Parts: sequence; C-alpha cells; structure tokens
Amino acid sequence: MMKPQFDLINIFIKNLRLLGSRLPRFLVTPVLIIAMLFMTIPIAHAASILYAKPIASGAGDCTSWENACTLQSALAAAVSGDQIWVQAGVHKPGTTRTDTFTLKNGVSIYGGFAGTETLLSQRDWQTNLTILSGDIDNNDPNTDGNFIAETPADIQGDNAYHVATGSLTNTSAVLDGFMITAGQANGSSSPSCDGGGMFNQDASPQLTNLIFRGNLSTCAGGGMHNFNSHPLITGVTFINNTSVDGGGMINNHYSDPILINVVFYGNSATNNGGGMANGGDNTDPVLRQVVFENNTAGSRGGGMVNGMYNSTGGLLTDVIFKGNSATEGGGMNNYNVSPILVNGVFQDNSATYGGGIYNDSSAMEIINVTFTGNTALTQGGAMFNYWSRSPRLRNTILWANSAPEGPQIYLLANETWVWFSDIQGCGGSGAGWNSACGTDKGGNIDADPLFVDAANGNLTLQDTSPAIDAGD
Repeated sequence: MMKPQFDLINIFIKNLRLLGSRLPRFLVTPVLIIAMLFMTIPIAHAASILYAKPIASGAGDCTSWENACTLQSALAAAVSGDQIWVQAGVHKPGTTRTDTFTLKNGVSIYGGFAGTETLLSQRDWQTNLTILSGDIDNNDPNTDGNFIAETPADIQGDNAYHVATGSLTNTSAVLDGFMITAGQANGSSSPSCDGGGMFNQDASPQLTNLIFRGNLSTCAGGGMHNFNSHPLITGVTFINNTSVDGGGMINNHYSDPILINVVFYGNSATNNGGGMANGGDNTDPVLRQVVFENNTAGSRGGGMVNGMYNSTGGLLTDVIFKGNSATEGGGMNNYNVSPILVNGVFQDNSATYGGGIYNDSSAMEIINVTFTGNTALTQGGAMFNYWSRSPRLRNTILWANSAPEGPQIYLLANETWVWFSDIQGCGGSGAGWNSACGTDKGGNIDADPLFVDAANGNLTLQDTSPAIDAGD
C-alpha cells in the first residue's frame, strides 16, 4: 500500500525539478510546499470487517468466518473505522479478574451473527445470542445450559471484575447486540468494586441492543457504573443485577447518560436505587420510554433514586414505575433536586413512606402523570413531600392509592402546588379544597377518573371520564 503513493510523489518531484527553471520565481516556493504536504498526507486505512468466534478457526487472522479469531484478538487488531462481527456463543475476556472487553474509539462491535452472514443487516441479535460472560474460572452453575447468570446467585468463585469497559471512549465506540452477564465487581476498592457488567469512566460510547443480566458489584452499579460519562443507551435491558447502590445502573459525578427504550426489571440495591441511582455533582440523565418494574432497594428509591448536588435530577419523558419497592419512595426518591417528569405512570409501587414518590427538599415537576394502586405502610400512598421546596403537579391523576395517612399526598413541612389535577379526597378547586393536599392553583377536580381496567394495568380513560379535556 505504501509504494504506489511514494512512486507518484517521486514522479511529481522529478517533474517539478525539470520545470523549476521554467516557473516564475514566486511560484517555486508554494509548489515546493505543496509537494512537502503531499509527502506528509497519512495513508487512509481501508475500513475492515474483523470476524470473531468463541474459539478461533482456520488461520485465526480475523479475515473471514472461516478464519475467525477470538473477540479479544479482534479488539487488539482493530483500528478506527473497523467493524467486528461476533458469532453467537459464549465469549470470555481472559483468565484473570482484571481482564475485560475494552471498547475502542472508531470501532463498532456487533453481536448476533450465526457465522455465515455477508451483510450486517442479516444478523439477528435476539435469536443468535452472543454472550459476554465474566465466568473466567468456568465454574458458575449452568444447569439450564444457557451459560447465563440468571441472578448474581449463580456467580461462583472469582469472576471478572468488569465484563466490558468503555473508559476513555467517545461516541464513535459502539457495542451492539450482546448479553453481558456474570460480572463480579467485588474488589477491595473502586473501580474493582464498581460496575460488574460494565464500567465507564470519562466515556461516551454508544450502547445498543444489550442485556445486562446477573451482574453484581459490592460498591455501586451492578449492571453498569458511569463516572463522568455520557453514554447513549438505546434498546437495553437491565435484569436481576445487584449492588449496594444502583442495582441496575449508577450515574455518578458529571454523568449525563441518555436512555431511550430501556427496561430495568428485577434489579436490587442493598441501600439506594434498585433500578438506577444518580449521585454526585452535575449528574443530569435524560430518560425517554423507560420502564422500572419490580426493582427493590433497602433504603431509598426502589425504581430510581436522585441524590445529587448542583444537579437538576434529569428529564424523564414517557417513564413507567410499576411494582417497585423501598423504605422511602417505592417508585422514585428525590433528594435536593428538581427533576422533570412528563407523561408517566406510577402503579402498584410500595414503601414505608411514599409508595410512589418520596420528595425530600425537591421541587419536582410532575406533568401528565397517573398514580394508582401505590401503597405506603405509614404516610403518602402516592406521594410523600418533605421539607423545603415545592413539588408542582399539573394535569395529574392520583386515585386509589392507599396509606394510613395521606393516601394520595402527605405533606411534612412542605408546600405542594397543584394545577388541573384529579386527586381523590382533595375536594377539587375552590371552597371545598383540602389544604392537606397542598396549594390549590386552580382547575382541580375530585372525581373517579374511570380507568378502563386498572386492575390489569389498563389506565386508559373511559369515554365518560371526567378527566378527559379537564387538564391545562
């Protein structure tokens, strides 16, 4: 690849010398500069496809399915512009606990191949399950034969601290189409105790079509730990991961991930954030079409916890919290933040305080949100609002939630503002307004919203619902 280019440069210089005596003097220097620039132009790398299998085949030089290498070999050989196509099966990062699959800038890693495809569009990542496993000592139980840690209880011995790592990458690093499982971040200190499935520091990779299942950490982020990182996470599921904080994911210290079409299911945290935890300075995630279901936390935020400083708490659109549980805030817990939630559902969440949401010194904006079936053992079936700063509710329904005190809203040293909302037991706007529900800002009603079938999760309003066209 080198010789043809330098032959052309040599010919150019030879002809330049022949023409030199004929060129006007003021043109000689610019032409020589152009020639020198020509000599310093880097050779463009032709983008390549590298082929990887669980066990290398043929020549093992990554050049074809017949001569596929291992994924680690492909990562070592790949340069910016390359794609790595990975065949279905189980891929392990190495033999020591610090071994990990490390993403690279400019390199796209795709799973979901049967091993015969000639086009990227032919892969099927859901059918051709491509597993990145932390079981480096090969002793995790596999009675069902799928080589997946269904829960962290399946992890035995010493697994890899992080199955995958995206640190120091930008948006040109892509990981797409994998199951990430059996990561065991139980080291003595960070980062070896963070991010069992994936650890990202100073990183912004694109993470698409992934499942994080059965990973654990003993510090933070069972499925994923983001520190000063801004990944784009699309079409990803976090299931049955566990940690002290952030069972599914933690976003820490200047981390602003974007999550689109993401599910957190069955994750658990000993302390805070069963599904997701957001903490540290300037951490403002963006969530769109995200579901938190059946996640648990021993303390705060069964689905999600926001405990940040110098942060808003993020923007959430089309987000569902269902069947999550914690001590404070079964669905969501906010401390000293002001997140915005537009178009959401809190259903069947439970807690000691604040079955749906627990707001502590948090001016949360709640717009077009439905709370129903949430329970608290003591106060605030749907919502518990504590201390300073005023949460604001607009176009929101709180109905059929339960608690001994404040089944819909419980206020403790707090003022809550309510506009154009339907809240059971609050009397509606005007003289009949119950001040225990907060400050009446107008347009509120107190009438059965007539869900089609709330018991089976259908919160569509019947045609005769008094809540239809009653919002602002």
